[in-house]
Amino acid sequence: MKNIQLSPLSLVAGSAATVGLFLLTSMQGTVTPQQLFTLTAEQAEILSHQSIVFLDDGQGGTVKTLRISGINVQIVNGLEATNGNSTDPDSIDPSETQTNGLGNLIVGYNELGNPNGDDRTGSHNMVVGHGNSYTSFGGWVGPRDNTVSGPFASVTGGQRNTATGLSASVSGGMGNDASGDYSSVSAGLDNAADGSWSSVSGGQDNRASGGGCSFFICRAGGSVSGGFGNTASGVQSSVSGGEDNTATGTGSSISGGLSSTASGPYSSVSGGGENLAFGSRSSVSGGVFNRAFVYYSSVSGGRDNSAFGTSSSVSGGRNNAAFGLYSSVSGGQSNTASGNYSSVSGGNTRTARGDDDWAAGSLFEDN
Repeated sequence: MKNIQLSPLSLVAGSAATVGLFLLTSMQGTVTPQQLFTLTAEQAEILSHQSIVFLDDGQGGTVKTLRISGINVQIVNGLEATNGNSTDPDSIDPSETQTNGLGNLIVGYNELGNPNGDDRTGSHNMVVGHGNSYTSFGGWVGPRDNTVSGPFASVTGGQRNTATGLSASVSGGMGNDASGDYSSVSAGLDNAADGSWSSVSGGQDNRASGGGCSFFICRAGGSVSGGFGNTASGVQSSVSGGEDNTATGTGSSISGGLSSTASGPYSSVSGGGENLAFGSRSSVSGGVFNRAFVYYSSVSGGRDNSAFGTSSSVSGGRNNAAFGLYSSVSGGQSNTASGNYSSVSGGNTRTARGDDDWAAGSLFEDN
């Protein structure tokens, strides 16, 4: 296998002639015009893999192109390892790695002017476009005003995006930040993925955090699919959309709606407004100002309803409460099921106090 190794330098692909000159002279240092006519065997070998071709531009013309054929091109910074530490090439610890600003492949002029500051001290990065900064190694950054500062991080689209975590990525959008290890932001505006293995798919002002490793057990952070101002901070939590929703419990989820919170482990809020699922595995399906406080409790809809008992439920209505174990209120207004296994089917101001008690009322019987 044939290879050309360019070391130590960064290669700027600005013109075919520049690339050809690098390939011709890299192994021998500076070559004078007179020496160009007396090639070494190595230089002749390099030239044998190069040719000038004219490629169709698709618009009826051609573009002169330097073609490199039958050989690999390797660009390195001269520090004998991708991370700059030849004794431990697998290390990602900043105190054990080093870069020197060389070994990068730069396509375009990459002019200065990054709004987050210009810093081009990284090595072994692919850099495309304008105003991009790179401070670590093994990354990819482009096309405009983007920054990579984590090992193996990438920003492949958008503008003013930043990837600072290990292997973190931002695919597009504007003003997005992936700071957690292995985190990602796919698109949108001013989103942040700061938890390990966390993700934000889009929307605006969303945040995904949580995640990490403890005692060799790793868990993913939260994920936000879209919406505005949503936060998924619990381990493996998720918010699918809506506005100002927060999922803080482990494995908790919010599907949509406004200003709702799922704080219990594996709790869920499906929609509505200002609903709260506090209990472990509790759920609120919709409505407004509803609360599910304890283990397996649920509120399906309505307004100002609360499920306090374990596995209790309120199906709808207003100002209803289920306190007892496995108690339920199906609807109506201001009804209470306080006994274990008690139920209220409907009506107004009905109470099922005893265990296994049942209450219902007609419109004429209610106060």
